[in-house]
Amino acid sequence: MQKEKVTLILRILGAVFTSAVIVLPVGYFLGDRGLRWFPDTVNILLICLFLGIGCLLGSASIGGLTKITPKGVVVRKRIIFLSTVLAAILSVHLIGCRLQRNTPLTCLTPPQIQTMTATHVEMLEMYDREMDSLLAQLEKRDSLKQSDAPLAAADEQFLRQCWLALYDYAFSIDQIRTTYTDWYRFDISRSRRPLRVQSFLVLYGADVIGYEKALRVINLIQQNPNAVAFLNAPHPGSDIGDASFSRLKKQLFGSDCHSRLVAGQVYLQWLEQGLKSRTPNDCGSCLALWDTIDTKLAVLDEMDAIERGKTVLDADMEHLRRGLAHVWFPAQKGVAEWMGDTRLHRVGEYLITPELQAELDTILQPGDVMLSRKNWYLSNVGLPGFWPHAILYIGTPDKLTAYFDDPQVAAYLKSLNGKETTFAQYMAQRWPQKWLRYTAGTGQSDYHVIEAIKYGVVLNPLSKACGDYIAAMRPKLDKVDKARAIIEAFSHLDKPYDFNFDFATDHALVCTELVWRSYRPGDDKAGLNLSLVEIAGRKTLPANEIAKAFAAQTDGDRQFDFVCFIDANEKDETAAFSDEATFLESVSRAKWSFLQE
Repeated sequence: MQKEKVTLILRILGAVFTSAVIVLPVGYFLGDRGLRWFPDTVNILLICLFLGIGCLLGSASIGGLTKITPKGVVVRKRIIFLSTVLAAILSVHLIGCRLQRNTPLTCLTPPQIQTMTATHVEMLEMYDREMDSLLAQLEKRDSLKQSDAPLAAADEQFLRQCWLALYDYAFSIDQIRTTYTDWYRFDISRSRRPLRVQSFLVLYGADVIGYEKALRVINLIQQNPNAVAFLNAPHPGSDIGDASFSRLKKQLFGSDCHSRLVAGQVYLQWLEQGLKSRTPNDCGSCLALWDTIDTKLAVLDEMDAIERGKTVLDADMEHLRRGLAHVWFPAQKGVAEWMGDTRLHRVGEYLITPELQAELDTILQPGDVMLSRKNWYLSNVGLPGFWPHAILYIGTPDKLTAYFDDPQVAAYLKSLNGKETTFAQYMAQRWPQKWLRYTAGTGQSDYHVIEAIKYGVVLNPLSKACGDYIAAMRPKLDKVDKARAIIEAFSHLDKPYDFNFDFATDHALVCTELVWRSYRPGDDKAGLNLSLVEIAGRKTLPANEIAKAFAAQTDGDRQFDFVCFIDANEKDETAAFSDEATFLESVSRAKWSFLQE
């Protein structure tokens, strides 16, 4: 009789405690006086459930833990089931205890969090306005949308400055977002709900603003492949790293960003419609940010979903494409270097003698553009036309300094640094290490030229630049433009050789690109209009095209004056000065060395 009473009491208590697990959440939802769902309410429910199951397990145990069956003595199924539930409750409690650990966000006090969110909302609004302004400037610059040629010098400078600001803003927005990645650890109960809502709004606001700006930037820049190549190239001396455009696409516009945008939009709707949290009490200083989010989501929703999907997929594929390029480029570079080092005949011997070189040096002036050819190199096979190489002559330090001892050059240099200075003083101040190296020479000879060879953009004596054929043309420009060209050439000194032959980037250069960039027209700079040609789908400038352009122009239209031409005779293995007519004819010669014998 006593056992039956105890069993009945335990069953009643078990039913009461177990029922409380269902009744308490309803009462909590209706009252919600500030008790936290997690861990407070959850722990209360777990305790009630634990007591209820414990009582039911106790009542079942009174009747015996086992029973005899035809198969032998076995544990009652009810005991096994209730024990399993009890163990599950304990496991959930232990997991809950681990989840209660504080993070850098949740360990802050409510006033600290509200101050921080208010500051970040102001920062997001500022970044949003500033990026809108920069994008508007980029959108107005029609020259950036032209994809048929590398960017002009002014466009490169403008794009680099705008991109640096956009890039900083974009990743500053992303840093704000990462500050609130633990927003979900704030409880949804009334006492903690404002912290949860405000943290989520700042995080999602950063996501939406960053996504919308990234989409506009990508769509704008991708109109011009040359602009993409320019931004993906390294920019030494600036804060723009390698592959900056690809990195922005991947980190701020990939599929993971798109997934966060969609998931956040669903949760935002639940906050508004389910919890009725779009109020000053819950949102605080973030209420206006909610309006901004809605506006930007509406704009994004109006866009073509398929086109957006293609852009997202393209962002995810960007690093794969660049990875393949990094695999291919070393092989391409290796082949090019091997061909440049391999000479099939007269190894180490050239036809332009030291005497001819000395006479040539007396004729040349700083700023002259030289075309050079060394026969029997395999690299000549891969380059179109007779002339494979272009060089910028600067002369010895004394010759260069004397040449630019000019009132107009002095006035230009004064406009740059605000004081009277000579060309040598200006160069020594702007490029101290490079100028010191130039003035020191090799120890055996002075430097005479700047050229881009396989080792990169280097200074060389005339003896290194000369081979079997040489031609020189003098730009029909004043000394100020020539001075600016040489200053520009020094800025590229020590850059690597561009085995990719990409004129859209300036982190690495080929020989003709050094000449092209040095004399490229710009603000108040007449320069030379050296037209690029398309080869294998890319705009470039073979050295032979410079000679062809000179030959095709009439005397009144020519941008150069003829200076000299040293022609060679492979059969006699001799070289000598020739005339302009012979030089004009050289552009049509075969590039095969054996045909010149």
